[in-house]
Amino acid sequence: MFSRQEAKLVQTFESHIKNERRDALAAVEARVNGAVAKMSVIPPSPGVVATTMALYPVKSLPPFDEMVLGAVLFRAQELFNNGERVLYFCNANIRDFGPTSGNALGAAYAACGLQYLSDFKVP
Repeated sequence: MFSRQEAKLVQTFESHIKNERRDALAAVEARVNGAVAKMSVIPPSPGVVATTMALYPVKSLPPFDEMVLGAVLFRAQELFNNGERVLYFCNANIRDFGPTSGNALGAAYAACGLQYLSDFKVP
């Protein structure tokens, strides 16, 4: 059993924790919304599909992964052609998307100025 003073301290602490949690969740939501606002959808345009179809000799992937990679490479090439020089592809799936000596992804990434990062720590 708590004394009244102890109960009041516990209630104050509980209220403080609830407020901190609410504020933290609001901050996370704001950061996610901010990140999403900066994102763009890369539709499966004829150029994306052509890039995807050309990937098979570079790296054979499941169809969805090939389309993702084709879209990323196509958009990176567009950005590079428009003068962008700091381009990153962040993906933790190094088995499918990581450049290795056994695949030609490094050359495909370099051709459009894209740097592959196996984490989400953009320099």
